[in-house]
Amino acid sequence: MAASARDLLCLHDDITEYQAADPEVNDRWEYLYNGNLLSLIQQPAFGVSVITQDSACRPPNATTPLPQHRPRYVVQLDVFHQLHCLNRPQKLLYPKVYRSDVTSDSDEAADTLYHLEQCVESLRQSLLCASDKSTIFWEWSPANGKDDEQHGDDAHLQGL
Repeated sequence: MAASARDLLCLHDDITEYQAADPEVNDRWEYLYNGNLLSLIQQPAFGVSVITQDSACRPPNATTPLPQHRPRYVVQLDVFHQLHCLNRPQKLLYPKVYRSDVTSDSDEAADTLYHLEQCVESLRQSLLCASDKSTIFWEWSPANGKDDEQHGDDAHLQGL
């Protein structure tokens, strides 16, 4: 019998609360970028904020007014979009849990692939433009008989 993804993850002792395929993990992921926001436009919020017209004039790029809530405008912090974009391909790791058509010739598959490609491109740009320059160290793991990547703590993420 093949080991489950969760069993394989448990071979390592650096498992986080965002690994594995279960409803609680999915809720944690979604909370990272949706929090307790309910979008005014009735779709996932992805860190969307509604701002005044005065505030909308300040950023270097124009944003869209909400037709049903004028003079309110929509903005989004990129970090929340990045988390959403990371979660999309992460779900592909568990095709039995998170069904997603990416192989047929259907419109749904084309839409899904387009969305995934856009997410990967967004993440690529973010990593290159504002990358974390922390070092990753390696440590011999006698249990696995190989070198394993080790990351520093996530203390620098607590402010997000």
